Amino acid sequence: MDLGSNRLNSCLDFALAHVDSSLDSWKNVIFMEEQQFALDASGLVYRCRNFHSFRRHAVSVLGCITVDGPREFLGWRFAQPHRPVCCSSAVKYWFESQLKIRCIPWPSAAEQFLPMKKVWLKVEEELNYRVFDGVNLVEDLWSHVSEVWPKVTNDTTVRNAIFEIPERCADYVNGHGIVE
Repeated sequence: MDLGSNRLNSCLDFALAHVDSSLDSWKNVIFMEEQQFALDASGLVYRCRNFHSFRRHAVSVLGCITVDGPREFLGWRFAQPHRPVCCSSAVKYWFESQLKIRCIPWPSAAEQFLPMKKVWLKVEEELNYRVFDGVNLVEDLWSHVSEVWPKVTNDTTVRNAIFEIPERCADYVNGHGIVE
């Protein structure tokens, strides 16, 4: 079996395990993901993967969301996306030993199930309504991200994105493919 087949099988296994999950089962889950935002020459903000190419005009943001916003995390589970910052053994150990939060294994190719994707799209959309004309564009970008984050995470975007997980799993199971 090649690497692509392994990834597809791990996504299918994940989808099958969560397709019938109740909405309540996601209420005590913390979703975390890192995203980079960069400014192009025209001042347009976009999400980028190659942070090092845009280092002079980019910021990296580590975002965490829950259905009901921040609160006491005793007895919670952590949805651990397959990103170096999120899935290292040190991060997993810290969550489990210090916070008593169990990590949920998340397949490497299962980003389509992550609710953070919709949150980052909303942040990017909100940032593009802003004007960046400063000498220090990185500080301006970080300041705007800091202002936009509470607005985006306090609206229905987060709840809807999390509550769509079982539906996205069902779509994946029924179509055996990528769900956008």
